[in-house]
Amino acid sequence: MKFKAKMKLCILFMMVTSLFAKEKRATLVHKVAIKALVNGLFVCAEKAGKQSLRANRAQIGPWETFEISFSDSQTLTLKSFANGKFVCAEKNGQFPLIANRDQAGPWETFTIVPNKEGVALKSHANGKFVTAENAGKSYLIANRDNADIWERFVIIYL
Repeated sequence: MKFKAKMKLCILFMMVTSLFAKEKRATLVHKVAIKALVNGLFVCAEKAGKQSLRANRAQIGPWETFEISFSDSQTLTLKSFANGKFVCAEKNGQFPLIANRDQAGPWETFTIVPNKEGVALKSHANGKFVTAENAGKSYLIANRDNADIWERFVIIYL
């Protein structure tokens, strides 16, 4: 086989392989609930997603259920089961998280950062960690430089 023919075959193989790899990544979707470690309560898309996210629920229902979708081993989006919308770090992370977007972009994308007790979520909107503000009494917002107890969560696969 000539060099050009081998190259074409190699390129074709890489293209087919990458298609399957993308398809495999696209299927990394799971139904989850998210528990804030600071207060032991579940994150909720308040008022069926019409209000910002808050860690204030003792039980899991539709408002406390999310679809987590990984685009790679650390990058994810969250979609609320309450309204089918993506969770957004509104106004580049200046406002609380809310499930109100039809499509995912940087404001709706997060990096999962494992820690010894669970995970932290870092917003791609501003590079800040999501916090359960005021020990979970206020809305979730991406405004922290470091991940301490208010920024630690446990993801529970349902």
